[in-house]
Parts: sequence; C-alpha cells; structure tokens
Amino acid sequence: MEAYWKTQDLTESSLPKLDREERDLHQDPDVHVYFGDKKVHREGRAFVTSHRIIWLSNSPNGKNLCLNHSLIARCEKKESWFKYPHALVWLKDFPITVPSKSPDIPPTVIYRKPPAPGYVQLSFHKGNIEEFLSVLKSALKAKIWKPIEKAKKPKPQSASGGLSGIIRGKEVQRRQENKVVDEAFSDMNSLMDKARQMVKLATRFSESKEAKENEEESNDLMRDLGIIGAVSKQGSGSQYHTILARQLSDFIDTPLKRSGGMLTVSDVYCLFNRAKGTDLVSPDDLMTACSLLQQLNLPCRLRRFPSGVLVIQSQSHSDEKASQRLVELIAEHGPLMSIDASRLLHISINLAKEQLQAAE
Repeated sequence: MEAYWKTQDLTESSLPKLDREERDLHQDPDVHVYFGDKKVHREGRAFVTSHRIIWLSNSPNGKNLCLNHSLIARCEKKESWFKYPHALVWLKDFPITVPSKSPDIPPTVIYRKPPAPGYVQLSFHKGNIEEFLSVLKSALKAKIWKPIEKAKKPKPQSASGGLSGIIRGKEVQRRQENKVVDEAFSDMNSLMDKARQMVKLATRFSESKEAKENEEESNDLMRDLGIIGAVSKQGSGSQYHTILARQLSDFIDTPLKRSGGMLTVSDVYCLFNRAKGTDLVSPDDLMTACSLLQQLNLPCRLRRFPSGVLVIQSQSHSDEKASQRLVELIAEHGPLMSIDASRLLHISINLAKEQLQAAE
C-alpha cells in the first residue's frame, strides 16, 4: 500500500507545496488514515486538491503523504456502526515501468493490483465527510491532472525522387499542417465560446433566487461543469483564517525580501488580492489572518507603529539594521527626505517616514 502514497513536501508555513496548475479545493481537520482496515496514521489534516489527496500529520515528526487522483478508481461513504464516519477510496492497479534491455525498445508498463482489500479509509473525527467526498468526486470527474494530448503530426506523403519531388513533398506537408492548424483553432474557438456561455449561465444561475434556495444542488452543478474554485470561507470553516494566514506568509516572503523586510498592510492587501485573481479576500479577513501570523509562529508578523501605521514585517527584520542602512545612505547621499528614502529603499513614502522617525 505504501507504493501508492508519496511523501508530501511543505512550504515554510506548513502548507502543502502544490504543482503549478494544482489548486486547493477542500480541507478537513482531525482525519485518520487506514491502509485497508488497519489504522496507520492518526490525527492529521486532509486536503483535496485538483490533483491529489494530501494528508498532513499534526505531529511535528509525523509523515506527510499524498495520493494522486490518477490512482483512484472511485470513492464512497462507508456505512457501518463506527462512531466516526469513514470514506472508502478504492485504488486502481498500480503502474510499474519495466525498462527494456535494448535502447531501441521502449520500456514496458505493467499493472499490479493493490493489496487486499484494495482501498484506503479516511476517518473523519471533526470534518465534513459529505463535502469531502463531493469535492473529491468532482475532482476525479474533471481530470484536471491529465496533460492535454498534442495533435499528432501528420506524416508527409511519399513523393517522387529528385529536387522537384522534395519540393512537392514539402508543399503537401505544409498544406496538411495548415489544415490541421485551421481545424484545431476552429474547434478550439467553438469550444471556448461554448465554455464561456456555460460559465456565464452557471454563474448567473448560482446568483439566482432558486440557486440560493437549493445551495447544495447549485454547488454540485458548478462542480460538474468543472467550475471549481479555490478554498472558500465556507469550505474551510473555522480553519479559514488560519489557512489564509499560512497562504499569506508563503506569498509575502519574496515581496518582503525586495522591500527590506517590511510592507504596509495596504500594500500587502493589494499585492495579495492581485495574485489571487477572482478569489478576493476582504480587508477584515486579511486583518484577522495578519493578527494570527505571530501566534502561528510564521516567518512574518503584524506590527503597529506609534503613528498607527500597520505593517507586515519579517521575523528577521531588525530596527537596528534598518537604522544602520539609513545611516549608510545618509553618509552616501547626504540628508534624506521621506521621498528620497522611499526611492532608495524601494518602499512606500509612509513606510520610509516611519523608518526615518524610528532611526532618529
């Protein structure tokens, strides 16, 4: 059973590292993992992404695992007398690549059946098993993890020998390639038009009175159409602000390094929401997440200057180092105004003013 599970890497904020096209869809706390009917991992967070099931141990020394959707056959709720509900995740045959003895022969892929009884179980002690299974089934149906197959390049027809034959062959090949490209763009444009219409229709329906009265059916419809968004405030429940704080900490690391270890909350708000696209975060939710940064022992924290200006600064930031940097700039450029310090330090004017006052 271990062959199906890979080790999951984490970010600095203890969130799963996701692939470039992968999206976090749902999370549940206090989930236990069974290999078959044997409990092997206790107390962890379970994630459903567009590509995988991820399980992170609550123990600092525990294992963090992931199971690719491509290895899952189906999932269902287990009806039993257990105190806590269980989800059954049935596994497909495991692919094993056998290299060939000759470099001219491609490797062979064989499939090995999963160990009996052929499934893993997830036990939900606090989470929402119904929502978990609903999101997982939608992700399995959408198959976002599958690469888009490229159109096969048509083989040029054989032509007569000589220079004229080569030219005719190239001309035939060019026409065939142009035809394939024209057909591909025609099909793609038609598909995109239909997709846009479906998204607009589904979005309009989700905002209607009927959808609000039948919220569960509306959400199922959106997922069946492949319109699956990032983790929402409703989907994350009480964990929303904690998750948001960890996401913010991961995101803000690079901008903080570029800005000398400090950014105003208003700048952070703009940068973070611009990166999130349509999944915007409200000012109140962002402030709540910022207030949790230090409590969660993340690499940055919220700070309020005596003037009332709020900033996010890295834990490694030092006022002494910032003051020393200003002294060096004054020695090099002469007396500095706020606008001068802002330009030289690549920070906002308000933040430059605060740092100059702190240095005095």
